Amino acid sequence: MHLWIIPIGNIFLVCFLFHFSHEYSPREYYVPWLDEETDSPRWVKLPQRRNVESQQSAENTRHFAPDTINRITETLGAINTVGRYLVNMTRGATDTATLSDEVPSAIYTISKNVLGRNVTDSIAPLVREALPVVIDNKNDEEEEDEDPKSCTTPEGLKGYCDDLSDCPQLLLNLGNLRQSLCFKSLFVPGVCCPRTGNVESVTLKPVQVTTIRTQKLKPVPVVTPPPTTKPPPVEIPNLGLNPLGNIVDPSDCGQPESAKYRVVGGEEALPGRWPWMAAIFLHGSRRTEFWCGGSLITAKHVLTAAHCTRDSRQRPFAAKQFTVRLGDIDLKRNDEPSSPITFKVSEIRAHPQFSRVGFYNDIAVLVLDKPARKSKYVIPLCLPPPELRNEKFAGRKTTVVGWGTTFYGGKESTVQRQAVLPIWRNEDCNQAYFQPITDNFICAGYSEGGTDACQGDSGGPLMIHWDTRWIQVGVVSFGNKCGEPGYPGVYTRITNYLEWIKENTKT
Repeated sequence: MHLWIIPIGNIFLVCFLFHFSHEYSPREYYVPWLDEETDSPRWVKLPQRRNVESQQSAENTRHFAPDTINRITETLGAINTVGRYLVNMTRGATDTATLSDEVPSAIYTISKNVLGRNVTDSIAPLVREALPVVIDNKNDEEEEDEDPKSCTTPEGLKGYCDDLSDCPQLLLNLGNLRQSLCFKSLFVPGVCCPRTGNVESVTLKPVQVTTIRTQKLKPVPVVTPPPTTKPPPVEIPNLGLNPLGNIVDPSDCGQPESAKYRVVGGEEALPGRWPWMAAIFLHGSRRTEFWCGGSLITAKHVLTAAHCTRDSRQRPFAAKQFTVRLGDIDLKRNDEPSSPITFKVSEIRAHPQFSRVGFYNDIAVLVLDKPARKSKYVIPLCLPPPELRNEKFAGRKTTVVGWGTTFYGGKESTVQRQAVLPIWRNEDCNQAYFQPITDNFICAGYSEGGTDACQGDSGGPLMIHWDTRWIQVGVVSFGNKCGEPGYPGVYTRITNYLEWIKENTKT
């Protein structure tokens, strides 16, 4: 019986080498071969084909990367252990019992290096039933995870195995997608989604999509001569809003009473500088968490992103899980002069064609349970007038405001922050991202990175100062990390949704 064990092992090694063939030169071929006499691995050069390429200098030969060599060496040792166990078992050798303790770890090593750790962990229960020995697929120092859907991400972090729709950012990083393969259950494949902090009865906080396009293009600003005269006043359209509270006139919008105006990228905002900013909180069974930003556009309606209204499995949150705070500057203080007011949410109106994969139509309206009353710290933000419907705004400076992080992966700021960003041409933005950037998006940021919508929040407004008013032109949607060079932030373009907004703010 033992006569076929070593040849079969050699065939397996050739297949294993083919698994890594993309990292090796096609000019010279070496395979790891198990020597039958010494019972140890050695490198064997395969005969070359008689062609021109075989005459090339050895200087052109490339070698395996160090990580690949380590994996091959580790796998060779594991195969050697399994082979010796099978040979000794058939010969009746006395050290079979000793080797049997090493076999489970060796089998796991082979499977992990060839199939991947997540697939190996998924099929381990089947192998346990098929083999007379128990496979220990965890190191002694590792904690056993009782969740059968647990897995390990390509970054080595704990995750959970679920549908690709639960973590669509993997679609935009094809290098990680293959390494994220796992099984949700027997013969049901999935991907390993990273775990993040949970809110009770809520799952994951909305995440930004990561992309893989490495080309970094600079935005081409639109050069326009400075105007010789003041632009004509903007006529703010009446969207048919029901006048409630003392916000009775659409012309009240976009004009803060604070006279001082200063915006520097990433600086804290002055009290009353952005009176339409809305802080949206999500309530779990045990705690409340700041969730997203938004903008007050009427006395009873807050504009935000649709992805803020759903959990990681695309299930909509209930309206009662949200509250909206207006007039807030510092989320941790209760003694602010603005006396922030908290509103319940009576209804969520997310765009019916919102797609978490690609974040298309990422826009929603929250209906407050009562009208907001105008004050120095509570004023609605203007929407674009009809004459700006076809305006692309390329090259213009915009402002984004929110309680976001100051750097990628950092903690959220409790104090309102602001940043000035230039708008990109959509053609340039489309080249920067893997997914198509359609006309329903608007992009803003610096080509060299640094300042980005990390200073804002998902759902927060992207604004321009037009004549004497602030007008919202975008809703914070997604981006590549934060302030990443060559990748602007991506926003939902408001001018393409004016009719939808009008229809959903009538009552």
